[in-house]
Amino acid sequence: MKKEDRYLCRYCRYQRCLELGMQPHNVKNCPMSPNSQENGDRSDSLIDLSDEELTPFEHLLKQLRIPAGKTKRVELNSLFDVNRLKQQVHSQLNTLVIPFAPEGMNCLQRMEHGLAEYRQNQKTNLKMLEVLDLKLVLPLWERGFLKFAKWMTYNEDFYKLPIEQKFLLFRSNAVCWRRVERMQMSLQIFGNETVLKDKMLVLSDEHYGKLFTIKMDFSPISDYSFETIRYMFKPLINRSYDKVVRPFADLSVTPTEFTYILCQLAFFCDGDDYLDFATREAMAQFRMKLAGDLHEYYTNHMHMENYAARLMKITGLVQAIQKSHAERKKIMEITKLFDLFKIDLCEQETIIK
Repeated sequence: MKKEDRYLCRYCRYQRCLELGMQPHNVKNCPMSPNSQENGDRSDSLIDLSDEELTPFEHLLKQLRIPAGKTKRVELNSLFDVNRLKQQVHSQLNTLVIPFAPEGMNCLQRMEHGLAEYRQNQKTNLKMLEVLDLKLVLPLWERGFLKFAKWMTYNEDFYKLPIEQKFLLFRSNAVCWRRVERMQMSLQIFGNETVLKDKMLVLSDEHYGKLFTIKMDFSPISDYSFETIRYMFKPLINRSYDKVVRPFADLSVTPTEFTYILCQLAFFCDGDDYLDFATREAMAQFRMKLAGDLHEYYTNHMHMENYAARLMKITGLVQAIQKSHAERKKIMEITKLFDLFKIDLCEQETIIK
């Protein structure tokens, strides 16, 4: 069976839906009309609950419709040169020279220095984008991924891994890392209250947007209108800000603590069966070094004799981020089952997922 036909069979769709948590007791008949969402007709909604009672996962299910036939797929390469980006990422990860960092730095300090380099061109006087075009979005992703790949190579243990393992680890964690880095930068530039109230997000070194007012043309990649897609994902966005951005704001993490969080996300291997034992062991050793470096930071720099409570909050924040990302991946898998997008945003073979 071809990839594009994997979920064309209704029985296959049904089995995959069960795997993702859709059960007969919480799923009703699915809307069949392509225009039902646009017309506001929800009489055949998936979930027999009010919107306020739904999880982001259930909210999405309530809006989706089973495709009447096979959706015409769009090759991602027709919009964006994925192969070229992969080659550039491979080249960056396989660099012969470790990025420069002053001598005497420990692992955590090296990564913090790398983060400062990553953000060196970030402006604080940003322009607000009211309309976002795919032609602008995709190059932003490309630059962000390449910069992330360079940042990873500040980790000397990561640098020594085989290129195939480095790329697998990069691909697994790039999207989550980028999202969190942009969220924290938004707080840093605009302040906690403004970001949480207006759902603001720094999109690039020069631009930002308000997630619930910005407009975007999704017609090249979806038969649904952008307003419908935004409505589908609104609960997920709200939860991301409540579970991730708000804790960042409440904790007021220092640059060193934030670097520690990003390292936990970037070099996280648990559950990744495609990474070999040596890679897992190397990244586990690196995270142990980070723990020692963070202890030194708290005791020698912050002069905190008892930092256990704060460390627990930071660990809880890392876990909340990972849980939020897992929920997002589950939701993206559902969009694939119902052909929400004409391109595959979930495939392991693509960097963008």
